[in-house]
Order: sequence, then C-alpha cells, then structure tokens
Amino acid sequence: MGKLSDWSYPYIKVSRAFDIAHRICGSPYNGEISVSGLAQELHLKEGTGGFGNLVKSLKDYGLVIGRGTLKATELAKKIAVGTAEEASVGREESFLKIGLFKEINKRIGIQAPDRERFSTLLGEITKADRLEIIKRTPTVRNLYLDGCRYLKPEKKPEKEGNEVTTERTASSIDTSMTTSTSVEEQANIVKGLIKQGAYDIAKNFIDFIKTKKEEETTPEEEG
Repeated sequence: MGKLSDWSYPYIKVSRAFDIAHRICGSPYNGEISVSGLAQELHLKEGTGGFGNLVKSLKDYGLVIGRGTLKATELAKKIAVGTAEEASVGREESFLKIGLFKEINKRIGIQAPDRERFSTLLGEITKADRLEIIKRTPTVRNLYLDGCRYLKPEKKPEKEGNEVTTERTASSIDTSMTTSTSVEEQANIVKGLIKQGAYDIAKNFIDFIKTKKEEETTPEEEG
C-alpha cells in the first residue's frame, strides 16, 4: 500500500476492487481463483509490482484471502451476490477497512473538499512531511472521491420540540392530527418533513389538514 507516515492507502480504487470481486464470485470461478488466473483475467503480467499491489489492495479492502489461490471473503460475496441491502452495507464496510479513509470520513463525511483543503486535512491526520503530502494528495483524494459514494450520510439525532419524529416521517401521517393543532405547529411539521426529504408525506399532511379545515367550515346539509 502507499503510505503517508504511519497511514496506508490502497493502490486501486474501491470501485475497481468491487468489479474484480464480482468477477471472482461469478462463473467460472465461483469464489476462487489462482493468482495466475486472476492476472490472465485482468490482462496483467503476474509477478510485476503493479499486479502485486493490486492483489494486496484487494486483501486490504477485505475482499480476498490466500496466496497462490485467492478466495473471495464473505464480505466480497455479500457485495457480489447478496441482496441490495447486503451489497450496500458491504461496500461501505469494505471501503472503511482502510484506516485513513475511515478517519477522513469521520472528519468530513461523504463530501471531499477541494485539493488544497484536502491536503491540509491529510497533514492534520498523518503528520507526514509537507512535500510528501502535496505529492500524494491528488491520489488519495481521487481514491476517497471514488469510495465516498458508497458511504451513507451520518444520521443526525432527532431534535426535540415541534420537529416531526423519524417514526412519523418513515410511516404515514398521524390521522389523529386535527386542525386543533396550531398553525405554527403544523408549519413546523411540514418544515421538518421537507428537511428530511419526505416531500410526499409533507404534501399528504398539507392535504389532510386542508380537508379537515374544509370539513369544519362547510355547513351540514339539512335532511
């Protein structure tokens, strides 16, 4: 792996590692391939430094184990042939097996800053020589940009007060809600839903309140 002080990073993007994992798990290999067979599959020359670094990176991402024969790990199998949810979780887990990427994610989340700020961040984390950091920043940043698309945004804790709860957002509008709720409370609920991206639920809530209001203001028909 490449190194910045005591921090390591792989030589290949995680997206390529996932593609290789799919090949190993698919036919005709079915989860097991010789090192020479992998070199032929990828049209690379066995024994070269580049191919050796590729195999090492696959191991560092937690996708294969072994020496003469490479076997797909359970993590690789989840990514390649698991359910959509298993694959999603597995890709995130694989990328964050790299300690440097995990630390970067902890500090800045899924968005990578521009090259200058990213370089400063690498300096703060690794404490490596400044010239070495400048040299390695483009490579590490590209690796992180490639992998951060597989990360899930950090879930923020629910706020107290008038903001809508996660349970209400995830399910449906509480039909016990009536127009007795103040206008301010209703507005805060709608804002909370929109903030969480629950636009359809926000619209349904507005329609529900509108209907209840019309029912209360429309005179009943005489028999």
